[in-house]
Amino acid sequence: SLEPALAAPSHWDEFYAHAAKPDVAEYMLPYSRIASYLDPDFLGIAIEEARFLVVGCGISALGEELYDTFAGRMQEVMNVDISAYCVEHLRRRSLQRPRMRFAVEDMSHSSLPSSSYDIVVDKGVLDDLLAFTRFDASGAPSREVPTDAGERAACAMLWDIRRVLVEQGGVYLCAGVHGPERLDSLLRSSALGFGSVEHFDLGGGEVGHHLHVCRTQSGGSSSSAHEHEGG
Repeated sequence: SLEPALAAPSHWDEFYAHAAKPDVAEYMLPYSRIASYLDPDFLGIAIEEARFLVVGCGISALGEELYDTFAGRMQEVMNVDISAYCVEHLRRRSLQRPRMRFAVEDMSHSSLPSSSYDIVVDKGVLDDLLAFTRFDASGAPSREVPTDAGERAACAMLWDIRRVLVEQGGVYLCAGVHGPERLDSLLRSSALGFGSVEHFDLGGGEVGHHLHVCRTQSGGSSSSAHEHEGG
């Protein structure tokens, strides 16, 4: 299998259930750093009509903060992760949020319905896939894994994300450490067919954080791009 070690369900179940044991764990960026890009005016959708999908939710509070910011007025916030432990942990935390949904899914070939979500939020999942490395027993990188394995895993997830987005006005927000020089060739691929791809520099010091906003055909445009730039 070409499944990345970091994406294996057993890895995340073990990490969260036995190693880390936090109630909430945020990778890289808190919700506040991307909140303005989740504003309905920026997204070009009425919040009451919006169906959100948070991929690789882990035990982050992102989905909960999104839900609470808009007082649960959206149609749905679906949280998916490859780890059953994470999904059940989040489910227990959100018993009082009736429009929060949860599912164990592998976003390289999910069972989610096509054209069913208006906004897909990815905070660090693409990073993990592009950092694909499998190590052998000695701790050295395995030579059995093709050098393009991370790229192939990332493409599989991007294709599935594009599949579940609505054709008119869908938005994929990808937050991570990679800028346009690494992601443009992936996100602007004609196979994905996004109508537009915008990049926003979120700052973040030496490493740097970036947000890419990819819209399906006829998606709204960010008329206030300059005020968002820099997050």
